[in-house]
Amino acid sequence: MVRVSAMEGSRLLVLTAFAIFFVEFGTLKSFGVLFNPMQDSLQCSTAQLGTVVGMTHSLGLILAPLTGNIARTIDSRLCVMVGGGLLFVGFLATAFVNNIYQLAITLSLTGFGLSLAYIPQLVLLLVAFPERFSLMFGLAGMGGSLGMMVCPPIVDLLTMTYGWRGAMLIMAAASFNVTAFGAMQRLPSSGYEKLKKEDIQSLSDDRPRDIRSKLSAFASALVQWLSMHLCIEHPKVLLHLTVWPLLGAIFAAWMVFLVPHAIARGIPSVEAAFLSTIGGIGHLLSRAIHPFILDRKLMSAFWMFVILNLVNTVSFFLDYAAADNYLALMLLASVNGAAEGIVNWIIPSVSKELYEESGYVMDICIIGNCLFGAGEILGGFLAGALYDMTQSYSASFFSLGFMAAVTTTMCLIDRLASKCFNETN
Repeated sequence: MVRVSAMEGSRLLVLTAFAIFFVEFGTLKSFGVLFNPMQDSLQCSTAQLGTVVGMTHSLGLILAPLTGNIARTIDSRLCVMVGGGLLFVGFLATAFVNNIYQLAITLSLTGFGLSLAYIPQLVLLLVAFPERFSLMFGLAGMGGSLGMMVCPPIVDLLTMTYGWRGAMLIMAAASFNVTAFGAMQRLPSSGYEKLKKEDIQSLSDDRPRDIRSKLSAFASALVQWLSMHLCIEHPKVLLHLTVWPLLGAIFAAWMVFLVPHAIARGIPSVEAAFLSTIGGIGHLLSRAIHPFILDRKLMSAFWMFVILNLVNTVSFFLDYAAADNYLALMLLASVNGAAEGIVNWIIPSVSKELYEESGYVMDICIIGNCLFGAGEILGGFLAGALYDMTQSYSASFFSLGFMAAVTTTMCLIDRLASKCFNETN
């Protein structure tokens, strides 16, 4: 009975994570459809709006050291429920903003809610499925791909019917479902309780007597609790961590500017919004296939990551040649969607392959997500600023290809450095 109950709880955990990712990534991708109406209404530059919109998801990841460790030490179910409530309030308030500064405040609140709802899913899946994490994380991630495929056309229809503010109100109502899904999650007890005990013990043991030593011990415990000690104790992971912000910059810029970039080339708004659906189909198919490839060990996560980054690089460089050819843009959107759907999702598995022996995989993932979020802000600002300077998205997409090439190079150097380090030891 205990075994059956645990298995049902694990299945429910994957299903609820699937639903949460559907809502979160679907609403995030829909900002590409809302971008031009919001810019006209708020009277702001492309760089400003791109930075603020990118900040929604990126802030949720930047706060990963805080929310991830709150989930590990307190209650992840409560984190997800509160996160769903903040998503609802943030989207609701966004429908009534009048300038870019108010939008920055409301989307910051949304980003905090996203962090509370998303990061605990990563923590729970790492703990619940240590041996088959790639498979279960990939299956749950299909919810995000499905959301990115389904939500933008629906939001485009809502925008044409009710305006972008009315569409935002409906998105707020949809996001509140995250609270219900969080309440349904049944947590695996053994590993999770072990994490709670270890983290609480790290903050309470070895308390010195004098005030100076107490402050020093508290600072040390806080750094460890936020997973920041990893950079000091294992400096060799710093090279690996540089890959994460580059991935974040590419992902955010592609997701936010895919639709505006097509409209700028003369593609009608309905057809441009459909490119998001095409990208979402590629996203969904790739996420449906790759977990089984990794689970059956037909290819390692590392080499899958490298190959798909190379594919991403070539497709971004070919964007300029596609011009206003809609079929070519559809093909590139599907390729980018498929590549982005995997590389951003298997980077935790790559970390697990390279650094599993160190015992800091979860800390690497938490810090990595923080850096991924910082990269998203950089990507949104850079792509928007290049458009403001050139009045063309071609330079923006070329820069994404360059960053994808650098990411591939850094990952190969990291693999070589890790191999040399292990052989030396």
